[in-house]
Amino acid sequence: MDSGTIIVAAVFTAICILPFFLTGRKYRKLKRRLSENMSGLAAQKNCRITVQDVAGNFGIGMDEKSEMLFFARLVGDNIVAMEVALAGINKCRLNNVAKVFDEGEKVIERIELVLYTHPAGGQPIVLGMYNMENDSSTLSGELQVAEKWAELIEKVLLKHKSKARASSKKAAVA
Repeated sequence: MDSGTIIVAAVFTAICILPFFLTGRKYRKLKRRLSENMSGLAAQKNCRITVQDVAGNFGIGMDEKSEMLFFARLVGDNIVAMEVALAGINKCRLNNVAKVFDEGEKVIERIELVLYTHPAGGQPIVLGMYNMENDSSTLSGELQVAEKWAELIEKVLLKHKSKARASSKKAAVA
């Protein structure tokens, strides 16, 4: 092989690999921005995120000691973040909205965690993890992360309910 062929092959290989490299780099930057945003919000609340996940355009984390939930999502070029005290939450539900076409094909439109507050008539808190209109048309782990966090949050809520039952039994005995 002559040097011209080697140069053409190297340039062609670089052109093929470059988009994957740039996409991966962009996602790592987004992941770092979301994590830093949630950590900053946690620090403002004197918390430290002990469990977290980042998938797609969102990140979710929790300080297990203080039972505070932190959520950050990329909306356009901005990151919107919020914190939720799980002590004020009554129930967590995974909302998976899908459209079924005539051929039986199912397309997921939205994935959300809906947190219902005390008292029951209060406005629920919606953590939008995926929206087909704003996010990539393909899912990249959002459903699995949403399912994991619905279970984690429910475990914390069950712990709250069992503490409440125990304290009400003590009050009834006294």
